[in-house]
Amino acid sequence: MRKYFLPMMFVLALMSSLSMKSSPRSGDVNEDGMVNITDVTTLIDYLSGGQMDEDVSVSNGDVNDDGLVNIADATVLIDYILFKQWIGVSKTVTVNGVSFKMIFVDGGTFVMGSKDTTLTSLHYPPHEVTLSSFYMGQTEVTQALWTAVMGSNPSNTKGADLPVENMTWADQVQFVAQLNAMTGLSFSIPTEAQWEFAARGGNLGCGYDYSGGNDLDEIAWYSGNSGRKTHPVATKKANELGLYDMTGNVYERVSDYYAPYTTKPQTNPTGPATAPDPSLGSSRLNRGGGAQAGNWGNYHVWLRCRQSEDFKGPFDGLRIVLSATEAL
Repeated sequence: MRKYFLPMMFVLALMSSLSMKSSPRSGDVNEDGMVNITDVTTLIDYLSGGQMDEDVSVSNGDVNDDGLVNIADATVLIDYILFKQWIGVSKTVTVNGVSFKMIFVDGGTFVMGSKDTTLTSLHYPPHEVTLSSFYMGQTEVTQALWTAVMGSNPSNTKGADLPVENMTWADQVQFVAQLNAMTGLSFSIPTEAQWEFAARGGNLGCGYDYSGGNDLDEIAWYSGNSGRKTHPVATKKANELGLYDMTGNVYERVSDYYAPYTTKPQTNPTGPATAPDPSLGSSRLNRGGGAQAGNWGNYHVWLRCRQSEDFKGPFDGLRIVLSATEAL
């Protein structure tokens, strides 16, 4: 196998830096402090002969964190060397026997919001946002995970693989705090910008109307196909990053208080520190639309919906994020 790969490796080496600093991933297979072409050739040696070189970390060879060391890991490294992006990388976390996957979202710059004001102007004007890298939950938080962390299930419609629903903002905050205490990590509820960037497919985004495509039936449980009930997560088509149900199934409450957009470019925005408009109460933002209905019957990735912190309903859930640097 190696004789077919080595010529390609040398070509790749000429096309890219041989001494890139390690990114937030265990891609430094030979543990020399860099992620570069030698890590790819080390993986090819392993796949050809079944043994790593002396003092080389086998665990670092599982670059995409799928539990295997195989050609897919070499592909991930090549993508990084050529395009400076981690593609198809994840981190698996287990809590009380329940495992869930966090998908790596390479940071970047995108245009948030939309010029379309047919339904509402909440998402206008479009503006440039730059985000650092992070991990996003592959699915909405399931009832199995919520129960493993909290010991009870608040959902109206019960099912281990169904998204958890029917919780207030305070309930979500308590869940995240308990999850952090149990894992020693620092999960959080995504900001609105993180949510929209991931829903759009991050740097791999194809400009779809919805998260993962232009055909709602392919990618979402929505009012037209759901039977007005939630469905097991990850049963529709994923988006470009491998994230499921960013459109439909349950709304996903994000951490930002509602505030109008401006044209000013932003970096890692978190929204106002306090609710800016007393007349709106403590309004957080909900994104993505649910199985019963989208925001005003619409499911576009840019559409925003205000909601009280105290509201809880059968189509309102959450997704979690994790810092890329902490996930090492």
